[in-house]
Amino acid sequence: MGTEIVADAGGAEVRVSADYAADVVLSAADSSWDGTGLLGPVAISLPKEIRGKHGQAVNNGSIVYLDSSAQGTDVVVQATSDDAVKIHTVTKSNGSGKKYTYSFGDATPVLGADGSVILTRSVSGSGVTGRVIVATIAPAWAVDANGNPVSTHYEVSKKGELTQIISPGKNAVYPIVADPKVVTSRDSVGHVVWDIYFSKSETSKISAGATIAAAVFALSSLIPLPPWPAIAQALAGVAGTYAGIAAYYLASNACLNVTATLASYAVVSTLIPWAYRGGYCV
Repeated sequence: MGTEIVADAGGAEVRVSADYAADVVLSAADSSWDGTGLLGPVAISLPKEIRGKHGQAVNNGSIVYLDSSAQGTDVVVQATSDDAVKIHTVTKSNGSGKKYTYSFGDATPVLGADGSVILTRSVSGSGVTGRVIVATIAPAWAVDANGNPVSTHYEVSKKGELTQIISPGKNAVYPIVADPKVVTSRDSVGHVVWDIYFSKSETSKISAGATIAAAVFALSSLIPLPPWPAIAQALAGVAGTYAGIAAYYLASNACLNVTATLASYAVVSTLIPWAYRGGYCV
């Protein structure tokens, strides 16, 4: 193993260091066509509450970090064949900590209504913000030693850290295993998801009949390469429909957000409009 192990995770690559303080790095197999750099590797810290020892490789390919305290929590990192990495926390006793905090370098976690998390990178200009989803995390999950589910959920701090909170019942049997799973955003056919957020001013212009593609091209000076031309061209074809949608959102004090799914740098497979409030809607 040396100081680092590199694992094939299906269509992705996982780099894990023997040093507990180092980040786990998850990379898509090929993001070169994106041309923006926003789809680059995602750095994932190991839980900050744990005093992990030097990592050791085990027979199944996982890396195990034993906690330096006898009653603490161990961490196991495992690459999987579906473009993902799992970070298991093994809470060994009722006296162990039951919250575990992760950070993601320059990616920002966003908590969804269903308890799942997306990791995003953003770029903004001229009243438009583009946010690419670089990875996803399934809803929080935990089980006790008997395989019974244990109550758990994620929280996102203002600092952009993700914390898993585990709340065992009085009948829970230790150890308790939790399993955050971070998956690259590209699926088996190479789709990438971009969210485009329009400010209230840009939403107003679109509702008045302005070409929605022009607003997207406002980002071209910041991201001069794909996928923006493909997205702008696709939006140009629905400009008339989106004018009415934008007007409806404005009437409810909301702004327009469009989710664009790309199969390649030149092919937009779906466009979905949404209303949003707060954030960039000013």
